[in-house]
Amino acid sequence: MPTGNGPKMGELRRAQLVSTHGPGAVVDYLAAKNAPVSGVTLGLDFWKKDECRRIVEPVLEKLLGVRELYEPPVSLGRGDEERIPALPAVRFPTWQECPECHGLRHQSQWFEETGGAGLSCQACSNKMGRTIYVVPARLMMICQRGHLDDFPWREWIEGKHADGCRQSGKLKLRSRGAGLRNLYVDCADCGKGDNLRDAFTKAQQITGGCLGGRPWLGDEAREICDAPAKEVATALRGSSNLFFPHVASVLTIPPWSDTFRAVLEEYGLWSRIQIAREDFAEDGDERDLERAIVKVAKRLAELTDVPESEARDRLDAMLAILDSLPDAETPGADMAIRREEWRQFCDASAPPSETFEVREEAVPDVLAPWLSRVVRVPRLREVRALKGFTRRNPPDGTDAQTVASLSSRKINWRPAIASSGEGIFLALNEDRVTEWEEEDSVKTRARELHDAWVADWQNRFGRPDETPPQAVTARGLLVHAFSHAVMLELSITSGYGSASLLERLYANADGTPMAGVLIYTATSDNEGTLGGLEREGLSQRIAGTVLRALRRLEWCSSDPLCMSGVSTTSDPLNGAACHSCLFVPETACELFNRTLDRAVLIGGAGVPGFFEGLLSTTTGPCGPSRS
Repeated sequence: MPTGNGPKMGELRRAQLVSTHGPGAVVDYLAAKNAPVSGVTLGLDFWKKDECRRIVEPVLEKLLGVRELYEPPVSLGRGDEERIPALPAVRFPTWQECPECHGLRHQSQWFEETGGAGLSCQACSNKMGRTIYVVPARLMMICQRGHLDDFPWREWIEGKHADGCRQSGKLKLRSRGAGLRNLYVDCADCGKGDNLRDAFTKAQQITGGCLGGRPWLGDEAREICDAPAKEVATALRGSSNLFFPHVASVLTIPPWSDTFRAVLEEYGLWSRIQIAREDFAEDGDERDLERAIVKVAKRLAELTDVPESEARDRLDAMLAILDSLPDAETPGADMAIRREEWRQFCDASAPPSETFEVREEAVPDVLAPWLSRVVRVPRLREVRALKGFTRRNPPDGTDAQTVASLSSRKINWRPAIASSGEGIFLALNEDRVTEWEEEDSVKTRARELHDAWVADWQNRFGRPDETPPQAVTARGLLVHAFSHAVMLELSITSGYGSASLLERLYANADGTPMAGVLIYTATSDNEGTLGGLEREGLSQRIAGTVLRALRRLEWCSSDPLCMSGVSTTSDPLNGAACHSCLFVPETACELFNRTLDRAVLIGGAGVPGFFEGLLSTTTGPCGPSRS
């Protein structure tokens, strides 16, 4: 098993390790001399935590039910040749194909260069007079419970060999045309074999179900899996359903956004409080907890040059808010955090700090009946942590059985990344939203999409008698569609492309009603961002942005199919939405471009649009057009 001192496979950004390329992900690299290599990032058991920088974000720690968050480590050394790989990976898939002779063999049967990660075909290299690197096999097996295994190449042609074949196990992968029906796996000894036409439907029958492979957790991590055959599938290397990161994120908001949090992080003071609180939870002795808080408050006062009493009051305020939040196992814990963020944006009264600054703008008269707040966010800090991952389907947040673990044993930390950025917060008029969502045609539209969402969820997760935790509501459809419309317009005017923007949706009718969105950008660079996005929230600019965003949705190049929903029949989770009007890069969307419907914004298909009145009282796009 690699320990981090082996040959270098390639490079990743730290942010990728907390998203698409985290532990368990199959990643393609170009190693030294452009050798193609594919590997699985190893789990947290193999990370050197003492080489990682700790991130203090108590709210996220409580949401995840862990004690600590750590940034992924970085490589040491100056030049590329001197760098020591910071994180280990194991080669996967283990079967490789020669692009010249089309030999298909296990990695142990190819030549491995000294000091390099590439594998080569020695026979073809000698023949061609240059190194011929083999490439990773294109098929593999995945399980809905997170398992990962090689495709059963040898087993695929069992019983197909010619009489007397010595069956050495060496195979050939030959293409005789386009498609899997013309891709043949043949025995290298007798030349007999079969095509891969049924690779996506019969491979799980050959293996007898899931084999329980967990290569990211080590050689001995295979486990017994009783997943039904319908949860096991063949996947192409590089396909999007190989790895869905299960990420949790929070914004650093008051009182955690001031210099106290930075001092707690830098000097390790928060760890002292954590240990004392854990001891108190076990033995109930409040005196030790009080002594720890007094010592930390005194140290905080010294480091921040404030009176000790003020340091204690602010520390108590932090702990009070933390205690008010539900535990990780409590349903709706994430929504409680969103409500606190919503309150901070709506109040817009927090003094500016290095990690959180809000400036409320006057809502333009033309938008006042539909928007209640426009808030510029010149500074924000987001912390994202990787909880686990799923395969085949995105995480639904309900069943730990489908979320694969990042480690082979229970650990009390998670990898995380802190990013600095800026954004715009827009809140819809609550009275108008309530009035609109009570209309019968709106309820019918939402119910149709909700029923489609339930049916799809039951089919994907094999739970015909259960219902998903999240309901599709008219309010949610409205906020989500509005977010995408504005995001697409901002990608033209702000200087940030749509792939650089993110959304944070606030849509809930229970308790504290919420109907709004934060559109933001964030980077792990210490310098943060440049201000082009939050500037678009100025009163004199936001009206044009919103109106242009809505006007562009009045016509889609896929209409009338899009508005009638015909263009989304392959994905019943959307109404009038497609790549020509509302879709954004999936990394920018909280819901993977699902539950979108522009009809709820502008009207159509028998649904009154929330902004129909705005569009009928204004003319033109209100500003420069991109057309």
